Amino acid sequence: AVNFADSITTSRLSASANARSGALGGATVPLRVFQDFFVDIDLPVSLTQSDEVAFPVAIYNYLKEPQKLKVELQEESWFQLLDKEGLTRTLNVNPGDVTSVKFRIKANKIGYQPLTVKAYGSKKSDAVKRVVEVVPNGQKNEKVVSDRLSGADQKAGASQKFKHTIDIPADAIPDASKLIVRIYPGVMAQVLEGVEGMIRLPGG
Repeated sequence: AVNFADSITTSRLSASANARSGALGGATVPLRVFQDFFVDIDLPVSLTQSDEVAFPVAIYNYLKEPQKLKVELQEESWFQLLDKEGLTRTLNVNPGDVTSVKFRIKANKIGYQPLTVKAYGSKKSDAVKRVVEVVPNGQKNEKVVSDRLSGADQKAGASQKFKHTIDIPADAIPDASKLIVRIYPGVMAQVLEGVEGMIRLPGG
C-alpha cells in the first residue's frame, strides 16, 4: 500500500520494466486522488494588522448520504472573532452538495499565523490548516550593513571583532522589527544564494 497526499488532484504515475531477454517496456497512467468529504479555507495571501475579514470555509460532501456537521474554528491568540455565532457552527449538507460558512475575524498580531478549521460529520470528518501572513500597518524601513571578517590577527594573537549598532525608533510598531544576520564563506556563496532565488520551479 502507498499513501498519497490528500490533495484533490490527478497525478501521473510512470513505470518501466525490463525482461531477462533484454526487452524493455513502460507505461504512464493517471492516478486520481480524491476525498468523498473535505473542507477548504479561502484566505487572502496576507492581512494587514487590524484588518477585518470574513473568510468562507467550503464544505464538499460527495458522499451518497447527507451529513450533519459541526464546523469549528480553532481559537488563536493572533485574531479576534467578531461573529456573534461563535467558533462553532452546525449545519446539514445534502449528498453531492457543496456549501460554506463564514467566520469574521480581526487580525491583531504580526507574523506568520496559523488558522485551523475542523469539520465533524455524522459519517466522515476533516480538518484543514492554513498559514496567513499578517503584516504591520505602517511604512517599511530597511537598513543594510555589510563588512568583512578576515580571521585572527596573528600579531595580536586575538580574533578581530566587528560591531554594528542598529537603532530601532521608539515609536516603531511592536513585534514588527526584524534583524537578519548572514555570514558567507566566500563571494560565490552570496552569488549562488541570489541565483537560487531567481531559478526555481513554478508553484501555486
